[in-house]
Amino acid sequence: MQKVKIGVIDDEKEYVTKLVAYLQKYSKGKWDLCAFTNIDALENHLNKRVLDILIGTDKGILEKRLAKNEGICMWLSEQKCDYREKTDKLYVVYRFQSAREIGKCIERIIENEKQYAYENKSLVAIYSPVGRCGKTTMALDVVNSGMYGKWLYFGLEDYSSFEDSGDGKQAIMDEILYYWKERKEDKLLQRMELSENVFVTGTSFLDGKGINAEDFKWIRILMLKSRYKGIVFDIGSGIIQDFGLFEEFDKVIVPYITDEKAMIKQRNFKKLFDSQEMEEDKKRICFVDMDKDIAMIKKEIFGGMDY
Repeated sequence: MQKVKIGVIDDEKEYVTKLVAYLQKYSKGKWDLCAFTNIDALENHLNKRVLDILIGTDKGILEKRLAKNEGICMWLSEQKCDYREKTDKLYVVYRFQSAREIGKCIERIIENEKQYAYENKSLVAIYSPVGRCGKTTMALDVVNSGMYGKWLYFGLEDYSSFEDSGDGKQAIMDEILYYWKERKEDKLLQRMELSENVFVTGTSFLDGKGINAEDFKWIRILMLKSRYKGIVFDIGSGIIQDFGLFEEFDKVIVPYITDEKAMIKQRNFKKLFDSQEMEEDKKRICFVDMDKDIAMIKKEIFGGMDY
C-alpha cells in the first residue's frame, strides 16, 4: 500500500516540527509527512510532488488549494470545535488539543475519503483515434502503480496488446464478456476478485462491439459490490459504434501525440465529435498530450490515495 502523503503548514516552526514528528510516529509508517513554515516552501514542494492531505492553520491557504481541486484539506481552527466533516469543503479540527487527538481526526478523514471513493465508483474510458500513443500503457500504469487506489483494467481493444501466453487469460475474457452480457452477477464478481486487477482483451474484437449503454449501466451498479474504486476501460477505436456511449463514463480520456499525422487524426476526431452536438458529453472528454508530464492529470481523474 502506498503511504498517504500529508503536509502540515504553520509559521510556528517549533509547533509544526513537533506535530509532524508525533504524527509520523503515530501513523506507524502509514503516512509520509512534511513540515512547512511558509507558502513558498509549500509551493516548491507541490511543483515536484503531490500531497494527499494538507493541514494548516491559515484557512486562506487551504481554500486556494481547494479552488484548484488539489487534494484534501484540514483546517486547524483556533476556535474550540468538534471535528466536522467538510465545512465549506474543509475538514475542521480544533488546533489546541493533543497531537494524539489530531492524529485520530486524520484517521477519520482517511476513512471518510475511502468510504466516499467506494460509494462513488468510477467508470473511466481511455479511447484514442491515434495508434501507438501510450493509451494501454497509461491505463495499466493507473492499475499497477498502486498510486491511485484499487482500479480494474478492462481491455476492450480492437486487438489485444497482450501476447497469448497460453495461460488462458484471453479465453477467460471471452467468458467475462458472456457473464457481463448475460448479467451473471456472481460469476463476474468472482472473476473480478480472483483477477490480478487486469482483464485482457478477448480473442475477438467482434464480442466487444456488442457492448451497449445498458451493459455499462449494469456494471456500474455491480461495482458497488466489488473491492475496486473503479474500472478503466481500454477501448479500441473500432469498438465504439456510437459516441452516445461516452455518456456512460465519468471521464473519457483521449490521449494523443504531437507528430503531424497523429494531430491530423486528433483534429478529425474532434471535428466529428463536435458535429454530434453532445454538449454534456463534451464535458467528459479530456484530451491529453502524452508528450507532456501527465502525473497531475492522472491524479485529478483517478485520485491519489491507495485505499
